[in-house]
Amino acid sequence: MNPQQQKQGNCDVQYKSGANEPEQYTIDVKSNFGKLNFPYQIYQVKDSIIFITVAQSV
Repeated sequence: MNPQQQKQGNCDVQYKSGANEPEQYTIDVKSNFGKLNFPYQIYQVKDSIIFITVAQSV
């Protein structure tokens, strides 16, 4: 992955369309319980999303 596409993200921030290459946002939700609301849209390029918590894919 391009190091420029590895970014620190923040809760309650909307991220818009980015590069036509993999992007990684690391977001500390500062809680080990609760609800995650993650709306997203895909357009022309196939997307995939991986959630990792406590070093495990969810």
